[in-house]
Amino acid sequence: MRSWGLIAASLLCAALAPVATAAERVRDLEAKVLELNLPAQPIGDALSQVAEAAGLQIVFYSDAAVGLTAPALAGSFDVASALDRLLAQTSLQYEFVNGTIVVRERNRHAPDAQQHPPSTSDARERSSARGLRARLALTRGMPRSLELDEVRVTARRRSEDLQDTPVAVTALSGEALDVRAVRSLDALTQFVPNLQFDGAAPLSGAAYNATIFIRGVGQNDFAIFSDPGVAIYLDGVYLGRSIGGVIDLVDVAQIEVLRGPQGTLFGRNTIGGAVLLKSHEPEAALGGSFAIGVGSLERRDIRATLNVPIDDAFLARVSAASLRRDGYAKRLSDGQQMGDKDATIARAQLAWQPSADLKARLTLDTTRIRQGSAPLTLIDVAASGTPFLNLYNSLVAPTLGVRAPDGSTIVSRAWLTDDIDTTHAAGTSINDLDSDGIALTLDARVGEAALRSITAWRRLDAQFARDGDNTPFTFRETYNNDRQEQFSQELQWSGSHDVLRLDWVGGLYFFQESASERGRALLASGLFDALEALDLDAEETWCGLAGANPRPVASCPASLRFGGRAFRDNNVLADLDVDLLTRVRNRSVAIFGQGTHRLADRWSVTAGVRWTRDEKAIAL
Repeated sequence: MRSWGLIAASLLCAALAPVATAAERVRDLEAKVLELNLPAQPIGDALSQVAEAAGLQIVFYSDAAVGLTAPALAGSFDVASALDRLLAQTSLQYEFVNGTIVVRERNRHAPDAQQHPPSTSDARERSSARGLRARLALTRGMPRSLELDEVRVTARRRSEDLQDTPVAVTALSGEALDVRAVRSLDALTQFVPNLQFDGAAPLSGAAYNATIFIRGVGQNDFAIFSDPGVAIYLDGVYLGRSIGGVIDLVDVAQIEVLRGPQGTLFGRNTIGGAVLLKSHEPEAALGGSFAIGVGSLERRDIRATLNVPIDDAFLARVSAASLRRDGYAKRLSDGQQMGDKDATIARAQLAWQPSADLKARLTLDTTRIRQGSAPLTLIDVAASGTPFLNLYNSLVAPTLGVRAPDGSTIVSRAWLTDDIDTTHAAGTSINDLDSDGIALTLDARVGEAALRSITAWRRLDAQFARDGDNTPFTFRETYNNDRQEQFSQELQWSGSHDVLRLDWVGGLYFFQESASERGRALLASGLFDALEALDLDAEETWCGLAGANPRPVASCPASLRFGGRAFRDNNVLADLDVDLLTRVRNRSVAIFGQGTHRLADRWSVTAGVRWTRDEKAIAL
């Protein structure tokens, strides 16, 4: 018992140590004497100079300090006295929080807030301050002041501070994306928790087919009849296919990643979550940008943006990019590059705002990609092979006149290379995409509510191929030509009721698409014909096991007996080539809504509802 008591006492002391340290820090700051000689100046500049003189951190909200002037201050002051004098004629107050001074408006968040020191609940309220921008005057060795823009998100279909959003969402501004060198959507996986974003869907051979998982939920099938598990919204428009989902980022204002189903907030529901991509809207000032990037492999990136105010009501914005790079992988069979980049992207926007209560925005975008297939490399071939590989190597491969570097004429480890970026593949190499879209967004204020209409049409045409065996043989190759056209209409109605303490959003959604996929798979091509042509004795079979053929029937398992008429049922299993045309027509209608009732400043209850009718038709 004594040992447990000592352990408990030690843990208690350890737990209280940070509190004591923080309290000592507050006392030291309050007692520190400063020699100041400050002129009358904006309150923000005065606070920054006090912070620099004291070697501490001050946090204040710049919107509260706009237009305020601090009086001249000269002489010896402790930190508390200096702040008292600077803020005496303003509506601002300050508090010490863990060695940091927080300055904010009186009664802005906590009417009964106390100074020196604040309560835990006060500190939490400050951490979720609504609609603020924080300026930090940092300690010695760092810039005197640093202004941090608030992060505002529209995850709940209204603009609100990220700190106040009760939704699992990660938001990255355009500036944050630039700092992190995020140039395409798949790079988000490095910076967004719980997100797995792969730019090459399995078995597709394309570098732009998105495979997205959030919290382990998603969809890795790019087929035209498979809906994405995680939705991508481009300026509010749902992209119905994962093909082309690896979007190059041009003139992006913000990206939001929402985790989990969002059926009561968005017209098209997905089980994994949503990725919201928002472009910069036209602005009232004439301006633009131009950037050139160069790098290895003859990389040449050009990005340009032009913003033109036509008049007070009409604004236009155009952005474009040309992205070029040589391939980092090479096919030894024909010298063709793989892993190259050749994309052209353009977007044009026209905004019209005749009044404060009405705004219209027309957006047109186009993407053109022409490049080789995503690189693949052969890393091994099992010595024992597989039944179909053994049959292919004994009946088909030697007849094609193809020789490996060691002189062999079959699919084997002889086709491995010493360089992972080289391959003996000889199948079709193509990775092309054409994608276009047009969207009209109308925003209107109707009383205290907001109405939004999003009408959109999009299409895509994609071709991509994959040489899965990475040899000159046609043992495992695929080719896809996918086309899709979609139309969507969404109406959103949102607002707040202060008396009822209610925030709400509701909407209607219509989605229709038609698509087709020409899929061709060449698997052990020629094997079926070769098996059918065999003339075997009644007691012989061509066995799928490694070794000499033909062999006695009794020495081969029944399921691996092939060749001639006697084993035609098994021969059919080797007829693996597929050439399939699939047509799809989908229609979805949905009604959705969500409301949040604010029980208190820090407590709320949210409820939502959704009704959906989906009609899917597929023809093979």
